[in-house]
Amino acid sequence: MEMNTRLQVEHPVTELVTGIDLVEWQVRIAAGEPLPFTQDDITLTGHAVEARVYAEDPGRDFLPTGGRVLALLEPAGPGVRVDSGLRAGTVIGSDYDPMLSKVIVHAGTRAQAVAGLDQALARTAVLGVQTNVAFLRRLLADSRVRDGQLDTALLDDIAAQYTPGDAPDAAFLAAAAFAWLARWQTCDPADLWSRPDGWRVGDHAPSRFRLSCRDRMADIALTGSPAALRGTLDDGAPHQLACAPAALDDGQPHHLESAAAALDGGEPHRREGTATAQGISLTIDGLRQIYPVAAGAGVLWVQAGGETFAVRRVPEERRRASDAQDSSAVITSPMPGSVVAVLIEDGQHAERGTPVVAVEAMKMEHVLKAPIDGVVEVLVKAGDQVDVDQPLARLRAPDSETASETTSDTTGETTSEGEGT
Repeated sequence: MEMNTRLQVEHPVTELVTGIDLVEWQVRIAAGEPLPFTQDDITLTGHAVEARVYAEDPGRDFLPTGGRVLALLEPAGPGVRVDSGLRAGTVIGSDYDPMLSKVIVHAGTRAQAVAGLDQALARTAVLGVQTNVAFLRRLLADSRVRDGQLDTALLDDIAAQYTPGDAPDAAFLAAAAFAWLARWQTCDPADLWSRPDGWRVGDHAPSRFRLSCRDRMADIALTGSPAALRGTLDDGAPHQLACAPAALDDGQPHHLESAAAALDGGEPHRREGTATAQGISLTIDGLRQIYPVAAGAGVLWVQAGGETFAVRRVPEERRRASDAQDSSAVITSPMPGSVVAVLIEDGQHAERGTPVVAVEAMKMEHVLKAPIDGVVEVLVKAGDQVDVDQPLARLRAPDSETASETTSDTTGETTSEGEGT
């Protein structure tokens, strides 16, 4: 018989259904105190379910992610417990296990605990770091999980069918409105030309944002004032909007002017004495909701519909062409880690599928391959530390100098330490 005397990750489940603090009694026993109860004294009350929040990307075969926690939302309420060491500003690296926190819910029945856990995860957001929260909610929505029909193949089956959802309209509108509202924080209200309301003699000129998130791209045009804003998405029917800064429950400040820099591709900047918020109160066609938003380098992180989305602005020169095959591409790192090998010479021609760069993190090596035929420009060297989505190499077809550029990290293969590549 194997005996494992360490405290298990799932110990909060036991604590919630028994009312016994296992950590406390570990310390008391280590101090020489006797247990004042026996096994027969222990009763189980209700049901508890735990979810582990990881810094990983289920859409990329659960590769580890990382980054700086720009803003943090964690649930609270009756029956909800969160074990977490996260704070806004925490840097999540690749040196340790990617588990960030645990969300546990206790209720009278298993069905109530499962439903409560889904609601708690919908109120969980680690803005600035890609997590598995959306996948956890997908698990809880599966009828086999809800009915308790569990086996060792269930997770693999659900993961094989999982595809990250596209960002909803509300996420794009919230990101655009948040960045647009930031411009009001720095303009001179008396100066018609500095106000971002689009004033002109005749029709107002809209502020335009072309944004991308995952596989979706959207064009947003905003005209008016924060209290009376008109917005269109992809030249569709206009939406009547209203927006204002919104402080969220944890009270951590967020400076709005950093949003404009983020969407323009620069580093977020902060200035003392400006209005602070961690989100935006956005009314869309009469329905008001608060969207948590945080600005990072070149990206706005938005929570909408219980899921977090990384929304980026698309510069004109980077817009995807409609050609059947793009004539240039960028290979980016799918995870934070270190470059263990550059497998091709700078300036060398590579055919589609040729290994270009190998990145390692947490004993996993990921070999990235050329997504198109072209000449390689290597941007890193062996030993470099890289962030998730950092460009590693560019490829350009020999006969195209002005073609559009695509980003790819989908042509890699992953091996564990000790396996061949």
